Amino acid sequence: MPRLDTVAGLAGILNLAKSERLAFLTKAIAQASESEWLDRLRAVDVGIAVCDNMENIRATNCRSADGLPGTDHGSYAFSVFEDHPSGHAVTQLDPYAVRPTDATIYATAPAEKYGASTRTVLRDLGYSEPEIQILIDSGAVSESWSREYLPS
Repeated sequence: MPRLDTVAGLAGILNLAKSERLAFLTKAIAQASESEWLDRLRAVDVGIAVCDNMENIRATNCRSADGLPGTDHGSYAFSVFEDHPSGHAVTQLDPYAVRPTDATIYATAPAEKYGASTRTVLRDLGYSEPEIQILIDSGAVSESWSREYLPS
């Protein structure tokens, strides 16, 4: 409360009864913009966040996937994979939930569809193309678990 009392537009809140603070804050907050309150409160080290829906948050915090974790973009960062292995453009929340001080966070590439490497792995193990085709035709191995990477 002492910090709030130093903020322009909130002076006097410290002297109010707890029961009067909600009405005071409701009236005071209406007097300035969202960005102004963010600046004022952050300046005195008061945690503040705008209540918003995920659609708006995502729309204002998306970027093309660049192989970076997005931790330098603040509390919200989304990577858009235009060339996702699914064949669709995919938007993913960046891996920023844990921010260690003594370690690095890495962004990982999207995983390939299950089975996409079946032929390559079998070739690496010494199987010939006809042998691989026999294994696939018999159902012993598969090049896919499903028709689609992601449900449509």
